Amino acid sequence: METWGQTIQLTAARQQINATQILVNAKRLMVNEFQFNRQYDMEPTPRVYQMNPITWQTSPNGDPEWLYMLKRQEYLYDLLDAYYLTANTDYLLKCRELMLAWIDHNLADDTTWRTIDTGIRLLNWTGVVAALKRAKLLNDATITRLKHAVEQQADYLKSHYLEKYQTSNWGVLITTGILVWNVYFPGVIKTTTFDWARRTYVTELELQVADDGSNWEQSPLYFIEVWRSSLAVLAAYHARHVSVPTILLRKVRALHAYAPYMIRPNGQTIMQGDSDQMRIDELYALSAALCDKAWPTATIFRFKLDPVILELWHQLPTMTFKPAPISSSTYVSAASGNVFYRSSWRTAADYWHVYNGNLGSGHGHAALGHVDLALSGHDILVDSGRYTYVDSPERRWLKSTAAHNVIVLDGRPFSVPKDSWKYQTVATPLGNQHFEDDQYAVVSMTYNDANRPVPLTVNRWGLWDKTYRTMVILDGLLTKGRHHVQRYWHLATGLTEQPVSDQLLRLKTGAQTNGQVYFTDAVQTVTNELYSPVYNQRETSRCVTTAATFDDQTVIATVITSDPNAKLTRTPLTQSGDGTPTVDAGHALGVTVKFGDQTKRTYVRQLLNTFIGNKMYYADGQPFYGNLCVMTKQAQNRDYQRIW
Repeated sequence: METWGQTIQLTAARQQINATQILVNAKRLMVNEFQFNRQYDMEPTPRVYQMNPITWQTSPNGDPEWLYMLKRQEYLYDLLDAYYLTANTDYLLKCRELMLAWIDHNLADDTTWRTIDTGIRLLNWTGVVAALKRAKLLNDATITRLKHAVEQQADYLKSHYLEKYQTSNWGVLITTGILVWNVYFPGVIKTTTFDWARRTYVTELELQVADDGSNWEQSPLYFIEVWRSSLAVLAAYHARHVSVPTILLRKVRALHAYAPYMIRPNGQTIMQGDSDQMRIDELYALSAALCDKAWPTATIFRFKLDPVILELWHQLPTMTFKPAPISSSTYVSAASGNVFYRSSWRTAADYWHVYNGNLGSGHGHAALGHVDLALSGHDILVDSGRYTYVDSPERRWLKSTAAHNVIVLDGRPFSVPKDSWKYQTVATPLGNQHFEDDQYAVVSMTYNDANRPVPLTVNRWGLWDKTYRTMVILDGLLTKGRHHVQRYWHLATGLTEQPVSDQLLRLKTGAQTNGQVYFTDAVQTVTNELYSPVYNQRETSRCVTTAATFDDQTVIATVITSDPNAKLTRTPLTQSGDGTPTVDAGHALGVTVKFGDQTKRTYVRQLLNTFIGNKMYYADGQPFYGNLCVMTKQAQNRDYQRIW
């Protein structure tokens, strides 16, 4: 019978864990060099820092998040897996040394603790202590020290738990640390503390994880933290043959169903709220196994295994493999205000995501109406990221409307950050509607900004034309008086704009044309802006700002098409009755895209109901009536469809 070490070696041979990274990190740790670059490190750092001795209370880069990462000690699993891969006991002894060093330099002064890091540390210690016990590297005195340290930390978590943690990943990471430790080593943590953690965790799951699988915090990163720590509990329960609570399995299955839709065709998460771009392959594989779900083959997902959860489960997963069993291409989350669409589960897919929901928490960004878009697997419109949690101009800018693909009226953003975590004002999402058939997928997003002298209602429509792989964004604004509107469009890194006119841009990657963008307002500026795909890393991307002036209400359109040769124009609309002038954009607006020589599609948005006078509008001689219509002309044939 193979040993667990041989099992880990097998996963490395199959490239299901990153053995190269594990061994590089482990060798660094042996000489007290730290680089937080594991897949699910919440605040990663690209730079390696050496600490001889380790200064547990002083950050080498001035960012307190670095110290929090140091004290969570997930890097112990690099040492543990290096031991399995090499059979070198020195790696295990270093695990013991680093845990005891934390005790020596931190246990006596809990003023240097945070509850979130304490809960994570308990979870991370569990698998490592179990391995040390199996290897008989813990004597009675060391076991006593560890038990005392765990009991003190668990008591601290219970006494310092705040009510607001119930709706935060913070709370889940507190309670799951207690649950995982206790199921492996019962009797160390007080029964009253364990019972409290179990009850509180149920409440956290009920409040944070909606039945559709979305997470209240509006951040893929913190969604992942809730999912991952819950999978750790599930894995530990399986390993110790403890009955799994029904709510835990139900919520993990919901998270498992939701998670794939956050993934762009390049295999990385969208960067919504405080989030980096990251892969979920390791979690998705273990989640499928623990939830008894099939693994999707021939998709963007790679079969990988998360070492922490794998260690707690302590067995290789067995599961059914099926070609792309993720059935639906669209996921509409009423609970979160997120809508996702993809043309397939392949890397060359078209993909978009829109958001118009509650802020969630201090990790949420001012992003109502934000759009992410990828064409043929290439990112076109993106979020700008998070970069840092240090209160700074960069932090506040990345949380603001300016860092997202949204609308701003009169230079007054609908939601305004106050500092690193709080907001001065927040607009109110009024809800989304969704329509889909075999030709179109449409989302209508509405929000209200009542923090202005004159309230503003925005109704952003996103129409995806499946046949011609074209996104039409129709922005309706309702207010009073004369106003100046700006719209921001953040382009993916490596993507450059080639102006054709002040309303038309070609998008290029090097010499390759990725598509075209047409605006019915005009390009005002194109600037280089901060872009941060990973915490502590900064890059530059291009931001196109378009602008217009209007009275009372208007419709403004943007068309993004994958067709580099399509002809894009605004369509004059007229009203029924002799001598009626061209319709103002405050009532209705149309745009036409000509694909090739034969096909024209005209997309028309009627903002206001016309209930007196001449009620019929015309586009290119075709009458239409309704909120959203599409007219297709091929040669002499016309097709009219009222979508809404």
